[in-house]
Amino acid sequence: MAAAVIPAARSLGIPTIIHASDALPDRANRALSRWATRITVSWPAAQAHFPAARTECTGQPLREELFAVTRAEAYGRLGLQPGLFTLLVTGGSQGARRLNEALLEALPELLRRGDLQVLHLTGGGEFEAVTARIQAMREGRPARVWTGTTCSRTSTTWARRCGRADLVVMRCGASSVSEAAAFGLPMILVPLPHAGGHQLLNAEPLVAAGGDSGGRRRSHGRAAAR
Repeated sequence: MAAAVIPAARSLGIPTIIHASDALPDRANRALSRWATRITVSWPAAQAHFPAARTECTGQPLREELFAVTRAEAYGRLGLQPGLFTLLVTGGSQGARRLNEALLEALPELLRRGDLQVLHLTGGGEFEAVTARIQAMREGRPARVWTGTTCSRTSTTWARRCGRADLVVMRCGASSVSEAAAFGLPMILVPLPHAGGHQLLNAEPLVAAGGDSGGRRRSHGRAAAR
């Protein structure tokens, strides 16, 4: 829809702003930039794809409600135990089959630990199959694996799930990595190998900012990584 709105606004003299979330902007944003009054980007590398005079690196906009839920409140809503290390595995809004399979393979070993709980967001397409396999694995064990589907999440449930974990394993969507970084979460990032490699490029600024060094750093004014 924006493909029609931006040129129409330009013809009517209405100022417009477009935002490019990924380090490698998609073709739609690059095409629309010719009509936009201003262009904002999340990553410094994205600036090279737009006219310098109209482009500003602002970082990724984040919703204020992400930070309104305390860890204790989040754990209570999800039925998690506050004293356990919490691992979050998510493939983003559509889920990721390879991440789902990797967790299922590792789960028997993980369930033998007494100090770990897993929060697993499967994606809608595999929710039932993954849940059934997990249920079979944890027969006779404490129910320390919570499975869900990212397709039904709301703005606040992402904060409850991602923001209050101790370690997150996930893809490198621009919003996901920015939200996790804003909470200072340790991350294991598994970039989607398709779509021009843009997810790998989303991860690289975090590494360059010291995200792999164990230190907590600020990334482009909006996010911290450790």
